[in-house]
Amino acid sequence: MAVSHQNIICHGLHDRMIIKSLGGNDDDKKPGISVELKQCIALGDSFSRHLVTK
Repeated sequence: MAVSHQNIICHGLHDRMIIKSLGGNDDDKKPGISVELKQCIALGDSFSRHLVTK
């Protein structure tokens, strides 16, 4: 699924789960929190890794 829909899974779902777990809501990102995809299994990496900065 992730290989076929990288943008939806790797950027959309993962980013939203991270933002939500940090107290953001479903409508927008938590102010001051940035999530950047660094590595992704769907792109051939061994694991998925996101960089979360404030």
